[in-house]
Amino acid sequence: MTENQEFIFESIFNQVRAGFTPISEIKENILEEIEDNEFDDEISEKWAIDTIEKEYNKLVLESKNWKNPTDTERLIEAFDELCSQNIIALHNAGYTTSDGEYEVVHVERSLLKKQTSSDGYCFYHEQDLSRALSTENPSLYIAFQKVNNSDNNVTLEVGKKIVKVLTNKGFNVKWDNDVNTKILIQDFKWQHIYKENGRDLLDFDKVAELISENKGITIEAKSIADFYLETDVIDNNNPTLTDVLNAIEDMKYKEEDPSFIVLDFTKKIANILYIQAVINKDSSYDIELRTGNAENFNHYRYITKDKNELLAYFTKMYNKIPVDYSSWLNVTEEFTA
Repeated sequence: MTENQEFIFESIFNQVRAGFTPISEIKENILEEIEDNEFDDEISEKWAIDTIEKEYNKLVLESKNWKNPTDTERLIEAFDELCSQNIIALHNAGYTTSDGEYEVVHVERSLLKKQTSSDGYCFYHEQDLSRALSTENPSLYIAFQKVNNSDNNVTLEVGKKIVKVLTNKGFNVKWDNDVNTKILIQDFKWQHIYKENGRDLLDFDKVAELISENKGITIEAKSIADFYLETDVIDNNNPTLTDVLNAIEDMKYKEEDPSFIVLDFTKKIANILYIQAVINKDSSYDIELRTGNAENFNHYRYITKDKNELLAYFTKMYNKIPVDYSSWLNVTEEFTA
């Protein structure tokens, strides 16, 4: 293989063996990756499709000889148990630690809408998973913390709880009680194959549901509030329009921590998940909204110096009138690259 083919092969290998994505979608992803990297002249569509199918068929044959339960199955059980202990536990949460933390906050917001919260979180991301897919010395790092926490003693207890669950599942865990160090599962071999009717481990909304169910909170019981308001200074689970507008009026620019506002919706409004804004140094506002769902979304941005325009957008959304964002800049790649 050429250097570029090896690059694409690694992507094929990881996507097929991760087992999160149907083969049809992997084919689309790989062809798009070839085009984005301008490898079209060197790597044919036939080579890519044939390689994907070959790697998938190879995985199917290997799976017949896997020892059950696999490390992956035991990890899923461990994460489910952590959810039952009020710890958010996410599989393959984005590509980086920052991505994972973003997904955690999304789940935490869902819990806050149900008038509850988590006692901590843990996750691994795509780069962590690639180490577990390695044929030499596979391992898996687990990040952990508690949302909006700066108390090391709290972080330490979260880490201990996670290590205990993982150890009880038979994993070889390495962690020296350092709150700034990820938990390492040594000799962890990822073995997972995509099943059409299998459980979707990337459905993070289900994590919030699982935690809620274990705490005796039903989704139906918590459809009380239509909105959740978050700013740099307050959290409000059932804000009035006045609360929202006052929060905008109070926005100030600070070098290290500029004011922001997020209006999250219990139910999507015309496919819009939330609208948010942050104030810039020049007193302009970045207004953003997201459509779709946690895994498949589009993110749009509009910049204005007119506070009245900002107030109007948030007023519309509060009144459940979808804003026209057709001329806004699509910045989805900033959150998926």
